[in-house]
Amino acid sequence: MNSLSKTKTVSLFQIVISTTVLLVSFFSLSGCNGGGDSPAPAAPKILTQPSNQSVRAGETTSFSVVATGDGNLAYQWRRNGVDVAGANAATYAISSPQLPDTASVLTVAVSNVGGTVVSNGATLTVKPALGISLLAGSLNIAGNADGFGANAGFSSPRGLAVDKAGNVYVVDGGNATIRKISPVGAVTTIAGVAGVKGSADGLGAAARFTDPQQIAVDKDGNLYVTDNNTVRKILPNGTVTTVAGLAGAVDSLDGVGADARFADVRGIAVDVAGNLYVADRRFNIRKITPTGMVTTFADEFGPKAIAVDSAGNLVVSESLLGGGTTSVFINSATVARLAANGTTIIRSGSQLGVRDGSAVVARFADPVAIAVDAKDNAFVADSGASAIRKVTSDGTVTTVAGNGSSPAGVVLGALPGAISFPEGIAIGSDGSIYVSSSQAVLRIVLE
Repeated sequence: MNSLSKTKTVSLFQIVISTTVLLVSFFSLSGCNGGGDSPAPAAPKILTQPSNQSVRAGETTSFSVVATGDGNLAYQWRRNGVDVAGANAATYAISSPQLPDTASVLTVAVSNVGGTVVSNGATLTVKPALGISLLAGSLNIAGNADGFGANAGFSSPRGLAVDKAGNVYVVDGGNATIRKISPVGAVTTIAGVAGVKGSADGLGAAARFTDPQQIAVDKDGNLYVTDNNTVRKILPNGTVTTVAGLAGAVDSLDGVGADARFADVRGIAVDVAGNLYVADRRFNIRKITPTGMVTTFADEFGPKAIAVDSAGNLVVSESLLGGGTTSVFINSATVARLAANGTTIIRSGSQLGVRDGSAVVARFADPVAIAVDAKDNAFVADSGASAIRKVTSDGTVTTVAGNGSSPAGVVLGALPGAISFPEGIAIGSDGSIYVSSSQAVLRIVLE
């Protein structure tokens, strides 16, 4: 009897032990499936990506990111894939971006114990500052060095032209070379050798110029320069050829290529069809077809500068200062818009002076260069007034920069007095106005 009781007691004990083991095993397995230990930490998630920013040079801007994740988040901003020292917060401020900073791509790496996630890229666009700023060269210091911005040097820079990529081409008259300025201010010499004059065609440094005056650029990036009574062409690779005229020969003869003669070529412009228009200062305006045929386009006394508007009209400046052709002695300065057939549409100015107003009222001192913007407004480098003048299609004249007589329109920017006897002017596709003055090339941004 006692033996049977002991047997039953042992069996019951074994059942209790077995049940306990099973329960412990069950709960242990349940814990492995998420009911016990904490899961491994996850990498952060970006809720708001950095956005593109567009500012003017010198203006403060910032890039920001919004992220979430376990624990403390660490940030590292990168510019063009390179870590930015000290940029370790959710917001990265740039206090004074400059033109070389444009097109920079900003990303940020966000990290925690669970890993790292990298944001989408955001682009920084830097536009030129409002007013007048220095693009390249040193104010009132002549030189010939290539380089960046103020480290480059020019000697009596004259004609300017801007291509569709925003490169500015400069006739460096004192150095007898043709220079190129990139959109951010890097200067290189593309043809000629500083201080070495001549009339040789050739590639780059093998070419020679005698007294280059003005320059134009066509839609394909070819340059055209007036020099020593010839018209020269420079291909994008720097090869220089003579399109028309004979170096040093003075006359007024129509013809093809070297058979043509010019008396005193100054301004030059090119239309969408590739025709060239030349201000032959002593006598008239000449036209050169893409085949090199030179003809007389219009009889204008004392033409100096020339440009083409979107309708194919010519905008021409004339100035006869204390003298003129043969026995004609006049003191006058005008800016005229001519139709495709050579007839005058409107003419602003008459006798010398500096006055804004309607076509009849306005006066110019010495309009030496002209450029036309996308709205067909003509901008004139009025050298005698040390000013930049604007001429609308109806002939109304205002002064936009320099020492002119329209205080409401004067823009001085950071370089007051920098415009002194300007010799060249060009307008970029973004509306920036480029002016050669005071041994430098300036940029003017009006809006």
